Amino acid sequence: METRKKSFFYGTLAALFITAISLNLTNLEAISQKFNFATLNPEVRMCVDLGITTMQEVRKGNLDSPVDSFSYGMLLKRTLQMLGTSAGTNLNEFAKSKIFPGYYSRNLLARSESVEILSRAVNYLAQSHKINVNPSQINGFSDFRPSKSNHKAFSWLVENSVVRGYNDGRLGAGRKLTRREAYCLVYRLYEQAAREMTKKYQGMEIVFVDIPVDHEFMNTIRSVSKAGGLKYLSIGASFDGNRAMMKKNFSDMLRGISEKTLGNKVDVTFDGKAYLTRIELAMVAEKLLPEKSSYVVNQSLSNHSTYTDVVHNSTEGKALKKLEANGIVLGYADGNLRGNERVSWFETFGVVASVLKLHGIVERPGQDILPAEKADFEKFAKVLKTKRAKVRAILRRS
Repeated sequence: METRKKSFFYGTLAALFITAISLNLTNLEAISQKFNFATLNPEVRMCVDLGITTMQEVRKGNLDSPVDSFSYGMLLKRTLQMLGTSAGTNLNEFAKSKIFPGYYSRNLLARSESVEILSRAVNYLAQSHKINVNPSQINGFSDFRPSKSNHKAFSWLVENSVVRGYNDGRLGAGRKLTRREAYCLVYRLYEQAAREMTKKYQGMEIVFVDIPVDHEFMNTIRSVSKAGGLKYLSIGASFDGNRAMMKKNFSDMLRGISEKTLGNKVDVTFDGKAYLTRIELAMVAEKLLPEKSSYVVNQSLSNHSTYTDVVHNSTEGKALKKLEANGIVLGYADGNLRGNERVSWFETFGVVASVLKLHGIVERPGQDILPAEKADFEKFAKVLKTKRAKVRAILRRS
């Protein structure tokens, strides 16, 4: 089918994809079945995606085992490199920064030590004019107080949810820092610092630290935002499009779109604890089509089914046929829908933006938003690997 061969990646995306292939970058699937990648903490996934760590490193041992000083130091160094600082360029510069004097040892780190080190990194970023450290209040925990020189930096970390304690007000200062916690700390630091630096440079309302602002997919995100889809949707500084879409998040997206664009005509509520599947996304997308769409509901269906694993005359088959008639094709190039698979944020936003285009809502005139089959979104995840160099270039200008 010709529709299936239409690529979601054209123009800039095609060029970026060629670049990604030529650089032989590590491939990531949108929702990988390998090593349960999609089920990892978002911070761990994003550390892999940005190149702060690798899947090989993540696979080494239990993520809840203690981390040693050298491993933590290397994660922090790579994070500072991503932020375009001299301390991240090589080990000599990292040592000169005095952020982590004992990084070369193999001693295990307590949580209190790790946040003191992170506080020194924040001070370094502030002195390098990368971020502004002006917390609204001085924060602390019942079992930990930072050194005097790190008070403001530590409060910035707490205020921006980089450092998080327990519900009873403790940090757990004496506990050993785990590998999982180390990934979380360095990525949250990167996320908050990069967001501040990127916003300052770009002056734009919608900015994600894991997608370059000039990337084609940002038009898809802005279209959903223009329709009200981000009003109730909690995202954060990272888009993290590889993660599976939860039904609660999808309901929040639909609520905003219904209020702003569709006149409260859509009432779709899901169980918030479950993940959205491809067939559920398709059925909702069909409900969102304009009343005067290009497909007539009572049109006699042909005996040919677009999807080999869907009964063509079933409720699902009819909805999918209507979507296809409007240029919206989901699933795989081999003709399978695999309707019970979880869909990623990339796939969900792509399909919703395609429906919105039929309502005349696009980010810019002439914008051609095409939904893609699953393989296209996996390619898109690979394309985003090029963001490392682009994001670093943007941050270095600030």
